[in-house]
Amino acid sequence: MTFSTQPPKLNEILKSARERKRATIQSAHQDTRISVIYLEALESGKYENFPAEVYCLGFLRKYSAYLGLNSEEMVALYKKEQDAAKEAIKETEEKQLVHEKEEKSNDLVKVMTLVLLLFFAGGGWLFTVLRSASKIKEVEAPPVIENIPVPEVQSPPPVRKEALVLTAHATDNVWLRILVDSKLSFEGFITTGSSRTWEAANDIFVRVGNTRAVTLTLNDHPVDIRSSAVKDINELLLTKDSVGKMAPPAPAPAQKLPVDPVAVKRSTAAVSHKSPVPPPQ
Repeated sequence: MTFSTQPPKLNEILKSARERKRATIQSAHQDTRISVIYLEALESGKYENFPAEVYCLGFLRKYSAYLGLNSEEMVALYKKEQDAAKEAIKETEEKQLVHEKEEKSNDLVKVMTLVLLLFFAGGGWLFTVLRSASKIKEVEAPPVIENIPVPEVQSPPPVRKEALVLTAHATDNVWLRILVDSKLSFEGFITTGSSRTWEAANDIFVRVGNTRAVTLTLNDHPVDIRSSAVKDINELLLTKDSVGKMAPPAPAPAQKLPVDPVAVKRSTAAVSHKSPVPPPQ
């Protein structure tokens, strides 16, 4: 039979004292009003279950007194165990740090060794290439071909992209909203007889409040704003494809009325029966 030479730990002392008292965790909870969770944490040594160390020490004093133990001695034993645990953690971290430094040092040695091997291998290869090149006989230079002048091909002048120019002439006070290249350029009224012009690179959006009070031209081409209007209000998106393709419809030709031959005959007969006008004396 073997006996442990190490002194019992705090949690073991607490558990043994409770068992000698023939008390259960539940009865200890009812007598001390300490939560069962914290009583089990004290007896299992899981002090990290406490929200703060001050709670652990307060419950430890109260539980020790309940079990008939010296509270201050139990608190001192707790602090001693905690200091020893912290010291063990510190030693472990230091050993881990030393181990990591050794691994980094070994990695550095491996890298340096690989670099030296590559350096010597590259140097040997370069020496072999240079030695082989020195043994190659000089090759006669090929005859120089006279440069034949090549006529320069003139590139066509760049095609200038025509901008979109919209002109509005107000025949009466009219409200307009103009978006140039998707950005608001104008919104408001144009007075009677005045004109406004906008220029865009890609497109012009127009909203007209009264299509009968304004005329529009796109790059000097008239724009039809009445055909698709709803109650004299219209919206148009003008692009480069719209130039010359949105002219107002031509006025319809005058219709000839049918000629009634009977009426013509009667009219002719009436004229012939009129008395001739006597010549002047």
